[in-house]
Amino acid sequence: MKLIIGILAMLLPVLSTAQPATIKPLTVGDKVPGITIESVFNYPSSSIQLSRPKSQLTVIDFWATWCGSCVGTFSKMHALKKEFGDSLQIFFIDADKKDTPKKVSAFFESRKKRTAESFTLPYVLQDSVMEKLFPHQTIPHCVWLDSALRVIAITGHEQVTGGNIKKYLSGSILHLPVKNDVKLFNREKPLLVDENGGEAPGDFIYRSVITGYKDGLGMSLGKFQNSDYTISAMYIINYPLYHIFQMAYPDVLQYDAKRIFIEAKDSLLFVNDSTKQHLFCYEITTPPVSQQKINEYLQSDLERTFHAVARKEMRDIDCYILTANNNISKCITKGGAASIDINEKSLRKYINNTSPKVLAEMLDNLLDKPVIDESGFTGNIDMVFPGSIYHYTPAQVISFLAAKGFTVSVASRKIAVGVIAESNN
Repeated sequence: MKLIIGILAMLLPVLSTAQPATIKPLTVGDKVPGITIESVFNYPSSSIQLSRPKSQLTVIDFWATWCGSCVGTFSKMHALKKEFGDSLQIFFIDADKKDTPKKVSAFFESRKKRTAESFTLPYVLQDSVMEKLFPHQTIPHCVWLDSALRVIAITGHEQVTGGNIKKYLSGSILHLPVKNDVKLFNREKPLLVDENGGEAPGDFIYRSVITGYKDGLGMSLGKFQNSDYTISAMYIINYPLYHIFQMAYPDVLQYDAKRIFIEAKDSLLFVNDSTKQHLFCYEITTPPVSQQKINEYLQSDLERTFHAVARKEMRDIDCYILTANNNISKCITKGGAASIDINEKSLRKYINNTSPKVLAEMLDNLLDKPVIDESGFTGNIDMVFPGSIYHYTPAQVISFLAAKGFTVSVASRKIAVGVIAESNN
């Protein structure tokens, strides 16, 4: 995700300015040189020249249409611009050559139809200058500039908050972690071989490696699959330990957080966030084996390292029980193609000609307890949901469903859960 604050309407239109012969990468404390940026949209001119802006803070947000986390910050960035007005400028830069003006325009239009949100902030397409000034491997990538165009921070999107902006505008010095991901990680080579992310011996037939967070490598995962579907290598870079356990035990930890119990001795290791102390790397190279065998290797390595295993259990826990009431006739399907759109951002959320099981799965994501369908209704249903249902309290959701034909009550049920527990070995 990429955040860009600052220059926008406060920048001067370009007349004729040559680019520097050599573009030197900048870091915190450096000043942005006088350069011209072309292919500017949502701006009075199609090109701008960086000069002293009138705003106190400028954030440059590097993004691309394929970056879901980048798109996910659009609403936040527009809200920040509205909150801070002329004190803040936000500028989006897309360096992906595949993101043509036609493609991006269609992308914004499609998003507007789906969410009713317009994209009104200035943006640059197919940039070749700013990405050289601020090289990076992952997006979003956010560069903070002061009123003299001096770099005061280089961060991810998590640090671009109203609180941090207020601190800076009030005169406080920001002490934000620097997003430094210019190191190259070649996914065609094992981690740490030939200085691929570090230095390590390279001659081996089999190896597996677990490390803590590796600065500069971003977050990625993948595997090398042979023509016979066997696997020779797999890498997991900077992922939460909780997710690595999910990869090792896909059948056991298939449930959402309401049905996962962390009972390992060091439970804090399994906090599901992106802080460095909770991120780990894993890489394995092996003679060709099946995916199941790779999972078993990973399970063994995790048990040896973290003294924890995962298992499936049947436990009695409180659940929401879905049953049919006298209003059920109101939602019996009127036919038509089976279709679903329950995306939180969609203006119209609905299910059409689908089973109550689909409704239960949606409610499982909305409510704070597992949802069990005991309606006994064998037909299909139609239902249109309020646009703000994802912000409803459980009581409001239950009230809405009662009018539609389904009663929701709380009762204990013995259901399958996943447990991450202390190893006996």
